[in-house]
Amino acid sequence: MSARPALVLSVAALLLTLLLLPTEAQAQWPRGQGNGYVQLGLGLAGADRGFDGDRNLGPLGSEDNPETYSEFAVYAYGEVGITDRLTAIASTFLRSSVAENMDGEFVNGGLSDVTLQLRYSFPQIGPLVVSPQVGVRFPTGYDAEDSPPLGSGEADLLAEVQFGLSLWPTPAYVGGSVGYRQRGGLIEDEILAVLEAGYFVTEAFLLRARGDLTESTSNEIEDFSQLGLPPEQGFLTLGPGVTVVLSERWQLNGDLRWTVSGRTTARIVNGVVGLALVW
Repeated sequence: MSARPALVLSVAALLLTLLLLPTEAQAQWPRGQGNGYVQLGLGLAGADRGFDGDRNLGPLGSEDNPETYSEFAVYAYGEVGITDRLTAIASTFLRSSVAENMDGEFVNGGLSDVTLQLRYSFPQIGPLVVSPQVGVRFPTGYDAEDSPPLGSGEADLLAEVQFGLSLWPTPAYVGGSVGYRQRGGLIEDEILAVLEAGYFVTEAFLLRARGDLTESTSNEIEDFSQLGLPPEQGFLTLGPGVTVVLSERWQLNGDLRWTVSGRTTARIVNGVVGLALVW
C-alpha cells in the first residue's frame, strides 16, 4: 500500500473548523450571562495539489503517484455566557473523507476532536474590545492510524488574544486574533493569526473578507511526505463570507476559503454553510 494520505486531512479539518466560527463581528464581544450562540454547519473540502517544504506548488502525493482528496463534514459550535464577561465555548465535528491514488481508495469517517475554550472580554475601550482566550482540543477515542485519520490522536493547548474594532458610524468592523497552539505528540507548535473585515450592506446582510495564517515554529522539513500527519506545516488561506440575519434569533452564514500559500501542506478549496441560533 502507498503512504497514508493524512496531510490533506489535517489541513482540511482545521480550515473547515475555522470557517464554522462566528464572524469577527461577534467573536470578541462578551455574550453576557445566560446568552448564547449555537451553529450547525455543513462543510465540503477538496484538493489535488500541494505545497512542498520550499513552498513550491505541485501534485498532491508525488509526480509518479498523484493523489486527490475530498471531504464532507457536519460541524457543531456553541458559546454560552457564564458571566457578563466570561464565555464558555465548545465545538466538534463529524467527518467523512476519501483519498485516492494509484494504489486505491482510502475512506474513513467518524467523530473527530472536541475543543473546549474560555474567553474573557475586557471592558470596552471606545470602539475597541480585547479578549484573551484559552482552550484545549482533545481526541474522542478514534484510531489515529486509520487512513485518512480523524485527527492526530493527541491533545493540543491553545492561547490567543482576540480584538474587535467597530468603525461606526460606518457600518463596518475590523477584527482578528494572534495566538499560539502547543501541539501534542511529535507535531511542532504553531503560531496563529486571523484578520477579518466586514461591511453591513443592510442591517440584515453582512459581507466579510478573512485571512487565516498558521505557521509552524520549526522550519526543517524540505520534502512533502504522506507517511502521516506532518510534524510541521504552514499555510495562508483567504476568502469571502456572507451572513444573512433571518430574524432576531436566526442567522445563515456562508464562507469560501482557498489555501493560497503554504509549506508541507495541501492546497485546499473548501466551504461551509451554517445555520446559527442566537439568544
